[in-house]
This record gives sequence, C-alpha cells and structure tokens, in this order.
Amino acid sequence: MELHDLSATEKQLLNGYLEKHTKTQYFQLTDGVAGGLEARQIINRAAKMFDMIDGMAFNIQPWALRELKEHPELLKLTPEELQALKAPAQSRQRIG
Repeated sequence: MELHDLSATEKQLLNGYLEKHTKTQYFQLTDGVAGGLEARQIINRAAKMFDMIDGMAFNIQPWALRELKEHPELLKLTPEELQALKAPAQSRQRIG
C-alpha cells in the first residue's frame, strides 16, 4: 500500500478528506478513481447501501490518513498535473 505514486485525480480525491476534516466522503459507484483507490486498499466502502444522489460512503484507511497528515506533500500537484486536470474536457474529441 503506497501513497507515493498517486495520480493527479487520486491526489484531488484524497485531499478532500484532509480539507473537509473527515474520514468519510461520498462517491458514485461508477467513479473509477474511487474504485482504484478502493482496490489499492487506500479507501474502503463504509456501508453496503448507497444513496442514488450522494453515492456510496467511502472511508479513508487510518494508516493512509495518518501518512497524508504527516506528509501533505504527497498530495501536492505538480504544474504538469494541474495542467492535465484542466485539460481532460479539451482532450476528449467527439468521434462521428
């Protein structure tokens, strides 16, 4: 379980836990970023039921929260990552 190779979108998602001072955030089940972090055991589903509007509650693992609080630089975005986060809508082209 590693926090040193996070993508820009993973950093954004995890930063929400710190900014909101919470151990729980809500994401749609179709959220690939949350799904990837869940697969890597950085966050986990907090319940078996979900809300159609708010989505599923995901808790951050205690070890991950502790490490991110101790090393907030792990969530710092590089200039390239910031640019990439602004660009996705522009990079998707309609085909057809």
